[in-house]
Amino acid sequence: MKVACSFRWKYTLSILLFYVTDLFSQAVYSDLNRALKNPLDVFRLDLSSQGIAVLPKEVERMRNLEKINLENNKLLTLPKEIGSLQNLRELRLEGNLRFKTFPREIGQLKNLKELYVSSEEVGDMIEQISPLQDLESLRLRNTRINPFEFAETILCILGICTHIEIPYLSSEKIPNTIGGLKNLRTLDIEGYSFQTLPKEISGLKELKKMRITQTNLVSLPSEISRLEKLEEIDLSFNALETLPKSIGDLKNLKTLDLSFNKLTRLSVELRPL
Repeated sequence: MKVACSFRWKYTLSILLFYVTDLFSQAVYSDLNRALKNPLDVFRLDLSSQGIAVLPKEVERMRNLEKINLENNKLLTLPKEIGSLQNLRELRLEGNLRFKTFPREIGQLKNLKELYVSSEEVGDMIEQISPLQDLESLRLRNTRINPFEFAETILCILGICTHIEIPYLSSEKIPNTIGGLKNLRTLDIEGYSFQTLPKEISGLKELKKMRITQTNLVSLPSEISRLEKLEEIDLSFNALETLPKSIGDLKNLKTLDLSFNKLTRLSVELRPL
């Protein structure tokens, strides 16, 4: 009986230690100096809004780092040592409005899933992040980059991307090659000046959510009916005058927002949402 109790106690203690260890692994470090004193204990690092102009190369010692938030600082670039962070899954750089370039070593982050950037000066970013084949979510804000002008490169980068958000950029056309994003699940486009979508958008077979707002969109291609997994459509604040009848064939559609358009009546029959 004593043996059984001892075993049960050790087993319970082991589970407790496991959860305590896991709890500490989820702790967020917000002090860089403290983090550098315990580099292997750092899994999450939040250095947002600290006026940082240069990220020290010693960050490479944080080999277990999974998420780093560098938003709202004064960074112009990142140290090449960033490429040593092989466990990094999320990199946030929004609010560094003078950020200019990534080091070539950014392409070594093979496990990076999420990348968020806002800068008015990033120039060659598309080429720099092209090796990030596991990237799932890319957000570009306040940049001069027009991803649609780099369509072929974007397809190389985002061939397995599941989410792309591109707000407030100047473009009059979405390229036909957008249909190559076979695994895209969320398409979020805001503030463009295009009037139509290419029929090749029907190639987005995994698309579940489409948000296209504040553009000059006046019509949709009839091929939109081929997006069989589409559940949410937000086309608010556009210039739509008509809808293709085929939109009524979207069997999985749950939400359709057509507010603030030029539609006077619906000439299509929609199944109950």
